Amino acid sequence: GMRLLICFFFQEQYQKDIKKFKGKDRDYLLLIENIRLFLINKIEKYPRYKELKEIFFYDYWQFFNATYYGYLINKNTNLLNLSESRMYLSPNMQIMVLLIIDLMASPNFKISELGIVRDMFWKIQRMGRIGNSVTTFKREIGEDDFTSDVFAYMISSGLIKKEELK
Repeated sequence: GMRLLICFFFQEQYQKDIKKFKGKDRDYLLLIENIRLFLINKIEKYPRYKELKEIFFYDYWQFFNATYYGYLINKNTNLLNLSESRMYLSPNMQIMVLLIIDLMASPNFKISELGIVRDMFWKIQRMGRIGNSVTTFKREIGEDDFTSDVFAYMISSGLIKKEELK
C-alpha cells in the first residue's frame, strides 16, 4: 500500500514538475520518460524482470533524481557542494540501471551476490562520473552547465567562488 502511494505521488509530482520546464530542458526530460517507457516494454519480458523490477525502478528514479538535481544546480549555483555532487550526480551515468537490466536477462546469476556486484558497479559508476567530469567541464562552462564535480571540487577547495560561475 505505502509503496504504491509513494510511487503514485512521485508520478503525480513528475507530471506537475515537467510542465515547469521549457525548451531543451523539457525535451530532455520527456526523452528520459520515453526511454523509460520503451525500456519497461522490453524488459518486462526478461526472465528475472518480476524478481528485480523494484530495484530497476529505484535505480531509474536515482537517474531521474540526478538529472533533476543537476537542473537545480544550474538554476541556483548556491546549491553546489562537493558532498551532494558526489552523492546525487553519479547516477546520471546510468551504470546501475544498465546493470540491473543485464541481471534481469541473466537467469544463471546468483542472486546472493547482488550486493557485491552492486557495490562494484557503484564504484565503476563513480569512476565513470569522475572521467566524464574531468573531460567535459571546460565545454560545460560555455553551456552554463555547472554539474561537473570539478566545479564542486574547485569551490570546496577555495579555488573559485560560486559567484564566478555565472
